[in-house]
Amino acid sequence: MQSGDSDRSRFDRLTAEIERLPLAPSVLGGLGSFVGGYALFVALVTVSGNVNYSNPVGVLKQLGSLFYNAHNVPLVRYREITVGGEPVSQQAIINLLQQADPSLPRPVYYAVPVVAIAIGAAVLVGRYVDTGEPVKTTASVVGGMALGYVLAALVGSFLVAQRTTLESAFETLSPAPVETLAFGVAYPVLVTLLIGGAFVGWTRWRSADGLPSTQA
Repeated sequence: MQSGDSDRSRFDRLTAEIERLPLAPSVLGGLGSFVGGYALFVALVTVSGNVNYSNPVGVLKQLGSLFYNAHNVPLVRYREITVGGEPVSQQAIINLLQQADPSLPRPVYYAVPVVAIAIGAAVLVGRYVDTGEPVKTTASVVGGMALGYVLAALVGSFLVAQRTTLESAFETLSPAPVETLAFGVAYPVLVTLLIGGAFVGWTRWRSADGLPSTQA
């Protein structure tokens, strides 16, 4: 009986500890950072270029493909053509952002995902990272951001996929799934870790110099 009570007590403490960590807001922050980054990318391309929104769904999908390219995620173009009654398939890996002639320098477009993640990470780190428990709380924010961001990236890869059908051919264009998963995790992990580490180091430096802490 005592063993059962002890196990239950440990489970309750573990549950309470998990609930205390900022996992849910960090996941939402990851989702918001991806959506916000996409919106920022669309606005930047629209303002800096001559975008025709006569087919808004198609244009937003094309801009979404470019947004994935800005994460260094290539696109997979699959084409099937019927020649003499026999289907002939072709597959190519392309990066439209590299092939295009953008109005702004390319590094500006590649910086959009980093900026979007950095803003979301800065808000979460400043709100939830506890300098008394920096490893635990920073890991929670990093993990939640990564989970939310990669989920949004995976779902978005299906939403921006394009399919063109002709009489004797069809073509699909979509973000490469492996790279979407890899970079969808790598971007938020690296950026959030850097911001979390900088925040903890700066806060400890202020405390060592006797300056007031920025946390409530």
